[in-house]
Amino acid sequence: MTRRSIVLPLAAVAAAAAVTLPVAGGHAQSAPRTITVTNGKAGKMVFDDLPPLGMKRGKLSLGDRIVQTQQVLIDGKVAGWVSFDGTIVNPKPTTFSHFKAIERSVGHLSDGEIFAVAYVDAAAGVDRATIIGGTGAYAGAHGTIVGTENGAVITLDG
Repeated sequence: MTRRSIVLPLAAVAAAAAVTLPVAGGHAQSAPRTITVTNGKAGKMVFDDLPPLGMKRGKLSLGDRIVQTQQVLIDGKVAGWVSFDGTIVNPKPTTFSHFKAIERSVGHLSDGEIFAVAYVDAAAGVDRATIIGGTGAYAGAHGTIVGTENGAVITLDG
């Protein structure tokens, strides 16, 4: 296994087909609530390039991983960070614009954390997650996250 550590500018993150899935800042939920968030400053992105090696040539293959942190903004203010780990699931090597991945993400916020799992299909523009739990103000959280061009729409169910 070859591990490559690459720090990418925000433009390169967007070119990686909106992999990030931000989560919302929070309060205890009693009724469904929709929150729109935007991506803030990109953190470090790390790739694990498994054989067949191809990331340097713009190809991703089954088992390759992308791990990243991303700042999350609500109403233009920093609300926290999201950390995610995506594993490529395409059976044959593919480009960044056509990858499919299974993703696990955690939103780190001042009043708790939100945990989500996702399926990303870059070619189809599918970037959606299911909120599976949380801590603090988000204990027992559930709902959905739908990725957008520069952020996400989060629906927290009551």
